[in-house]
Amino acid sequence: MAKDWRIPFCTRYRPLATLILVFLVWALAIIAFLAIAGAIHHNQTERWKAKLAQVKPGMTRGELIRILGEPQLKDRIASNKGYWLLSENPKEEEKFKAEHKELVEYYYDEAFSFATHAFRYVVYLDENEERVLSKPRIGSLFGFDSSGLARVVFLSLAVLAVPVWIAVRSWCRKKLRETPDARPEI
Repeated sequence: MAKDWRIPFCTRYRPLATLILVFLVWALAIIAFLAIAGAIHHNQTERWKAKLAQVKPGMTRGELIRILGEPQLKDRIASNKGYWLLSENPKEEEKFKAEHKELVEYYYDEAFSFATHAFRYVVYLDENEERVLSKPRIGSLFGFDSSGLARVVFLSLAVLAVPVWIAVRSWCRKKLRETPDARPEI
């Protein structure tokens, strides 16, 4: 009579099999989470790019706020600090400085879910005229604290371990009851 594989699995190899199953389920859960998070991040990026493309020089402050919302940060600067607004032509540069004595930088942060970094975009306005002077450009790149992510990964492993352990244990109990010659191997 052939030996039933369920007996050694449920007796001698159950701790190892449970550990392997826990890591397998955990890896599949992480892969599924990353796939979903990637799809959400892609969708958010496309929406943000579409909003940024709508911002044009010459539009009013109200239109800018309607499209991108209130800025996360505002900063007043002198017109000679907005270097990318100035042209190569010295006459145009002097005209620009004379027209716009003080500029306001509006900073907009990408606030995407599941991102480990984000870009801060800057738009220049002449607040006296309430007019946008530049298209959005990348002002800086900043990262997020990933220590919380490590805690979530370890917590998810612990949360998944208990149900898998209970499922394997109850399956083994049921199978050992069904098997007539189920004696633990030594």
